[in-house]
Amino acid sequence: MAWEILQEDVLAKGNREIKKQVVRFPDGNIGNYYIIDGNDTVLVIGHDNEKLICIRQYRHPINKTAIEFSSGVMENGETTEEAARREFREETGYSATKMRLLGSFYESFGTAKHKMHVYLATQLQKGEQEMDRGDKGYEDIEVLTISMKEFHHMILNGEIEGMASILAFYMLKDKLDSGEMKLE
Repeated sequence: MAWEILQEDVLAKGNREIKKQVVRFPDGNIGNYYIIDGNDTVLVIGHDNEKLICIRQYRHPINKTAIEFSSGVMENGETTEEAARREFREETGYSATKMRLLGSFYESFGTAKHKMHVYLATQLQKGEQEMDRGDKGYEDIEVLTISMKEFHHMILNGEIEGMASILAFYMLKDKLDSGEMKLE
């Protein structure tokens, strides 16, 4: 049963909005609920010469550097594939002839409304990174190439901790293991 929204206020606005809602729960009680709202996101697993294209960058909320796949927020009017191509090019410098959607999921539907769309990028051409600076943020990204076996080992050893990259890796691994998809 849906909760009735009695009031909604935007507490902060950037590439995401943080909203406070006053809601009536199914039992009639009233309480506050906080939601992160904004455009969907994309994540791209690049694959080239038997290696995954990954990035290493500082993540301020956890105050450390993380290894992950390229990802970012969709811009208004973009399709998921357009956003995936843009983010992958900006963060890694690679462009892809072929992009395949592996699937989509809610990143954290207990607090956020947006979905993440996961793509596999193949038949890659290397170019220059176009990292965000200024009003769009600050990116200082190192591009890494890691074998699937090593990436899997890094997940199991706690070296890769980001839920989105871990789930995306297993989405790809499942499609490969089942024969549903082959890498080119």
